[in-house]
Amino acid sequence: MRNRKTILLYPAFMALFAACSHENVEIAGQEQILLTSGVESMKVAAAGTLGTQSSSIAAGRAVSAWVETSGTGEALYKAWELTADGKDGFSYEPMFFPESGSGIDVYAIHGPSFVSGTAFPEEPVAFTVAADQSGSRDAYMGSDLLYAARQGAAPGSGEIRLLFYHMLSKIEIAVIQGEGAPELAESGAVTIPEVVLDGTFLPGRISEAGMQEQSSRAAMVSTGKTSGTLTVDGRLSGASGSEVYNEAVVVPQEMGGKSICFNLSSGGTLYYMIPEGTVFESGKKYIYKITMDLSGIHVSSGIVDWAPGGEESGTATVI
Repeated sequence: MRNRKTILLYPAFMALFAACSHENVEIAGQEQILLTSGVESMKVAAAGTLGTQSSSIAAGRAVSAWVETSGTGEALYKAWELTADGKDGFSYEPMFFPESGSGIDVYAIHGPSFVSGTAFPEEPVAFTVAADQSGSRDAYMGSDLLYAARQGAAPGSGEIRLLFYHMLSKIEIAVIQGEGAPELAESGAVTIPEVVLDGTFLPGRISEAGMQEQSSRAAMVSTGKTSGTLTVDGRLSGASGSEVYNEAVVVPQEMGGKSICFNLSSGGTLYYMIPEGTVFESGKKYIYKITMDLSGIHVSSGIVDWAPGGEESGTATVI
């Protein structure tokens, strides 16, 4: 069996790439395919944000890659497994350019699982996000659908950079104790009922320029019909300026009228109703900063990081 090789990943926002070494495996007349990669992010995550997989893919996570002869769709490698090492690198069995000297197109998916040798998806692929994304980051990372597309890479061009995009939405919630210092329950403290947890993904054979268009990426994702209660971590924030944000991946969908519930150790519940007309979009992150008082909670919110957007504010009541 050929030795697995290691490649480096870099955040998309880094201007320069550090030098890296490759364990090259030679086949007469064929050039080895060398990949580098990163995860698209509008900016570095703010302090207090876990920022899971905001700039690189976590250690041990599997990515499926398809390599085709450029412009023809002729499969060279199907669902080739890349494994992240947690140190800005992947390991995988070596791949090679075609003997003809033709260029290649590369497509890669993180999230849904594919058996090695599976053809590139021509029909929508079903996916789900975990209902409980509190505690371990495994549920969050398994829900994080990422996609990269690179076309027209030619032999002799050196390393081929794959830029992954977040295809779903993300919510981050900072919870601050206010007047009366209400305490959250030990488990299931922060929940959002009636959230769609499934959908389908149809990856497109598009260029890097096409991938930069949010509308093109959004068109690849369709919202499903299976609803459930999404559970988010309930870590409390400290004083102003030291907020801790609890994160969860969300299927793009209409969120207006849904409630973010804060279940208290006393048995009561505080809730914030997301304003009507709010739609969570592909590749965008929605932040809610919540102060809990015994008389209710106070909220400020915005759309940042994965893609820029506007802001809004609101209040909540006790039930």
